[in-house]
Amino acid sequence: MSRLKLNAEQSEPEHEVPELLDDLIPNYALNKKELDTYKKVCDTVGAKIKDLMFAADKDEYRAGDWIAKRTVVHKETLDEAKLIQVLRKYDIPGIIKTKEYVDMDALEAYLYNMYKDETRLLDDSVGAISRDIANCREVKEEVRLTVKAAKKKKEDE
Repeated sequence: MSRLKLNAEQSEPEHEVPELLDDLIPNYALNKKELDTYKKVCDTVGAKIKDLMFAADKDEYRAGDWIAKRTVVHKETLDEAKLIQVLRKYDIPGIIKTKEYVDMDALEAYLYNMYKDETRLLDDSVGAISRDIANCREVKEEVRLTVKAAKKKKEDE
């Protein structure tokens, strides 16, 4: 399977773009499919190796030129709800905070009712509120790539 190197700084003439895409997209799809297959195999085999090393009570094992190490890492977190109860029980001040958030359902209902009430539409504050809320919008652009095998046309079958 061919592996293509891409040069990000290289600028391709516009007339070559379709030919490049015709080559790159199928190669990408095949390589991605192969990667996904190997990831599943590696995850399955890795889990089996860890299980076998655990059963053999070994944290390290050498197989030929390869050494496998099994490490157990403990990550601790606190149950915040329980922690808040403990801190309240001992009346420890200044640690428990209140987090403000916007109830989007309530905001939507407020805006709906604001525009529904024709008497408020004459109020200048309605436009000001709408403009100020519109200024709070953030638009982020995200480019995604999805490649799938094309469905065969009935003629091709």
